[in-house]
Amino acid sequence: MRHFLFAFFFLFCTLWKAQRAFAEEEAVVSFRAGVVLALTGQASNWSSMFLKGLRLAQEDLKEEGFDITLIVEDSGTSTSGSVKVFQKLVSVDKTDIVIGNIWSFLNSPLIPLAKRENVLLISPELVDCELGEPFTFHGGTKLDLIDPAYEAYFKLHPEVKSSVVVNFDDPGWGHRQRDAWRRAAKGTGVTEVGHVETADLRPEFKSLFLRLVAEKPDAFFVAHEPILSLKALRQLHYSGEVIQANALYEGLVSGANDGTLFNGVHYADSLPEEEFARKFEEKFGLPPVLEPHVGYEILRSVAYAVKKNPAAPQLALKSLSYKGVSGPIDFRRGCSGNFTPWHLFRVTNGRPELAVRLDQGE
Repeated sequence: MRHFLFAFFFLFCTLWKAQRAFAEEEAVVSFRAGVVLALTGQASNWSSMFLKGLRLAQEDLKEEGFDITLIVEDSGTSTSGSVKVFQKLVSVDKTDIVIGNIWSFLNSPLIPLAKRENVLLISPELVDCELGEPFTFHGGTKLDLIDPAYEAYFKLHPEVKSSVVVNFDDPGWGHRQRDAWRRAAKGTGVTEVGHVETADLRPEFKSLFLRLVAEKPDAFFVAHEPILSLKALRQLHYSGEVIQANALYEGLVSGANDGTLFNGVHYADSLPEEEFARKFEEKFGLPPVLEPHVGYEILRSVAYAVKKNPAAPQLALKSLSYKGVSGPIDFRRGCSGNFTPWHLFRVTNGRPELAVRLDQGE
């Protein structure tokens, strides 16, 4: 009888533990995240697509057992607006997680605030996420990995021997695009015959380009507003090669032209997998351009970190690694965890086409 009671007690404990583990595993993970986005102003196209990526991730994560509330605030494409809505999300809405702006200069003032308030800040663009450790993370496609795309361009176009560089004056995107192009150009012996850098979001490109066109460069590399810069080059009858940074996508989808303005132009960008593209287009009626896949992965990363350590998701994020919809996500290697490769594209008949795929070792 004693043995029977012991066996029964053992079985009861085993079943109870198993049931409790199953219940814990199946429990819904609920959390709220603040979102600082420039929904109005110059960055609104990018922010709108990024937010769509967040919404799609929110929907998909619900099927995985997550109940996520996104509190979205408009920063108005200004640093002061970013600071204001960040403070509102932290002080009034009491969010312990903030997803930051789409452009780096809008995020710079948020880095010390996140560290001071002990709030996890993860953004698609940050100047240096190391400055805000352990609370600040960069979830966007790493510009440090873009060099092979520009190197591939020079292999395709050995006739290019000289270039000029035009870039937006911000350290997180414009400077890094500029430096990547220069490294690739230097490695192939291409001479830089001119450079313009401006902090004006919508400068008068035609006057800026007059002197540069007079240098008769073989190629223009432009990391700035795509439509205005391309129109200026066409008006000046520049007939050489044009390479745009990934901002070119904004021009292709803005509706301000039929796309033929960009014919023949090369650019570097990431490439989400076909299943993600299909799902995104079915939901929103748009192709997944302007990096909504980055927003998708940022929310997934945050959700998995909260599930692992609700009290300190910033610690859990540092051990996170998984396969994303456009490339590897791995925060074990540092606060910048998106290792999506960049590819080289060319616009033909108003539509982008893949020129060189670079995730297979080409």
